Amino acid sequence: MRIILLYLFIFLTALFFLINIDETNTGNSLFNNQAYELMNIENVDTSLIMKENIKIGVVDVGITNNHPNIKSIPLNKTFSDSEDVKHGDIVSGIIAAHAGGNNNFTGILPGVTIYTYNLSSDDLSTQALTQALEVMNNEKLDVVNISLATPYDDVALYNMVQQMITQGTVVISSSGNYPKNTDYFLSSYNIPGLILVGALGKNNDLLNETTYNTSIDVWAIGENVFSLGSATGSVEAYSGTSLAAPIVTALVVLMKVKCTNKELSPVEIERMIVSSATPFMTKWQSKDVNARILDYKDTLLSCGGKS
Repeated sequence: MRIILLYLFIFLTALFFLINIDETNTGNSLFNNQAYELMNIENVDTSLIMKENIKIGVVDVGITNNHPNIKSIPLNKTFSDSEDVKHGDIVSGIIAAHAGGNNNFTGILPGVTIYTYNLSSDDLSTQALTQALEVMNNEKLDVVNISLATPYDDVALYNMVQQMITQGTVVISSSGNYPKNTDYFLSSYNIPGLILVGALGKNNDLLNETTYNTSIDVWAIGENVFSLGSATGSVEAYSGTSLAAPIVTALVVLMKVKCTNKELSPVEIERMIVSSATPFMTKWQSKDVNARILDYKDTLLSCGGKS
């Protein structure tokens, strides 16, 4: 049987664009003020999320068990990957990093628990990703973040994503860091309830490295996003669509606890996020394109919640 390799962002964007920064200058903010204001992200009280036991999943490569700044429940064996920068830790940190030890960095939802599935860098196949999603599906999670992509379509992968959504899990996927208007997966699947995320640059244009196609639902900041660094206690800035997806994942978690209807389906959640996003015309690869900027405040207000 032919194994189809996944193309991971971490290998295609030179580990994003790493910028070492002094964590004491970042305080508890995930991004600079401009990024917060652009997406209307405000400080979050996570006590309700913990009380209602919202289950968040991250499928990725390079996830550290027992990370001092991430509360996690691993769903598979931990692999010792050789990368100095752990892609999965970066993604998880954006969602849920909490201050601790000598690191004061916090994610959007500091201290919430992440269910993790750590893919081995020795087996980055669509088959392995499908197996990971099957494990996540068995856990009946509320939302799952996938900051990975492949240029190969796969029927089993498509069916598993559809099965998760039918069960009630919201699936978030980054669009991929491929600067061509072409099909990548999951970001080319037209499955209602699958939320596809592209990346904005710091000048409110689309990040040049983001994949662009008409299936992408919404765009979030993906340039110079702060998260946990490679060294203990460090904070670094990264760029890529992998960073944009977990921002949307955190919003879905907030919708689960703040919206008036606690039983919103993945399709309804996707529709609210898209309809509440701010449409605009911008540049991508020197072309005029249409996009929609994620808006936390308007999305929560649209479902009867408070920002």
